[in-house]
Amino acid sequence: MKALICWEYGMGLGHLTRIKCLIQELEKRNVEVFLVTRDLHKSKLFDSLNVKCFPAPTLRNYSRGHISISYSDMLAHIGYSDLDKFKTYLRAWKNIIDLISPNIIFMDHSPTALLASRESGAVKISFGNTFSIPSKSFPLGLYQQDKESEAIEIENVLVSMINKATSEIMDNKREINSLYELFEEYQYNIFCSEPVFDHYPRKLDSSSEFYIGTLSTNMGEDPIWPMHHGRDKKIFAYLKSGNYLVEIINAMILSDASCILYVDGSFNLNTHLPSNISIVKEPLNITGVLKEADLFIGNGGLNTTSQFIKESKPVLLWPLQMEQSLFVNNLINKSLAKSIVKQNHNFILNSINNALDNSLPNFTTHIDSLSSVIDKIIGDIDD
Repeated sequence: MKALICWEYGMGLGHLTRIKCLIQELEKRNVEVFLVTRDLHKSKLFDSLNVKCFPAPTLRNYSRGHISISYSDMLAHIGYSDLDKFKTYLRAWKNIIDLISPNIIFMDHSPTALLASRESGAVKISFGNTFSIPSKSFPLGLYQQDKESEAIEIENVLVSMINKATSEIMDNKREINSLYELFEEYQYNIFCSEPVFDHYPRKLDSSSEFYIGTLSTNMGEDPIWPMHHGRDKKIFAYLKSGNYLVEIINAMILSDASCILYVDGSFNLNTHLPSNISIVKEPLNITGVLKEADLFIGNGGLNTTSQFIKESKPVLLWPLQMEQSLFVNNLINKSLAKSIVKQNHNFILNSINNALDNSLPNFTTHIDSLSSVIDKIIGDIDD
């Protein structure tokens, strides 16, 4: 049996860790695994695994600063609005799928790969966080309620363009009338999340949809906290690079806590850091971090944020893009997080002090295990 794993859009270690967990489960079942991934340079994380890695055809026409009003609007602003470019990438995905000829395709936020797989006889499975699979609606994934009519217009244009590309490239020229119809190609949805963290209101079909919680592996070294004789508290921050980091770093310094900051991307700080803070360049073992950190500061990535919340540890979040903003607002409405977005270091410092004095309530939820879900799907295929 051959499995193809696709990762087309998104960023952060959460994608890599859950994909690694999936590959490990498939290896146990003697499945031959192919991975077509963005951020191919990070595929060294899979060196110990028997997986064949290839770069993903990924549209990267991002509009910096654009705030999407819907899921269709987000796709339009990452390149779907350019018909010629979209056709090129759709054809590339179709060629990959035809060449590998998999029995199963797992797709982590990979809408172009999903469309390209239409003629494949493979079982199609979404595998990722809930943001990438909005619950059924029209327009799909409406993020700004006061702009529904504009979102409908954008989706209609996008659907028309998808149908035109399909008619020129695919043998199966079936048209879709709404963007959600594309996601109905999935036979199973595996949500690497939990109901409380879902980006959308959703009712599961228990026979084909599953929450399995966030997945993590012990990648990276254990944390080495700065030797510091000040406040007996530890702060861990995992943040995307950017100028906004200056305000957060200044607040962390003034907190007098022992702090570790992992920056994803290139960032140069033109100042000498005091003894209570260190910046690391490689990911840390999150299990070790969770045991010792008292507070998490992040952008609102699902994996790390939810792991801290499940440990009843406070989180402060500065979202940078729509997926993170949607998730952070959901958490704020449930009193599970605080936002520090676009605030100065004095506000952030006060938020740190307040957070360190309070812990989150415990909560439990029922989820399935990845192993049991894979067993069910393979069992269904064998039957």
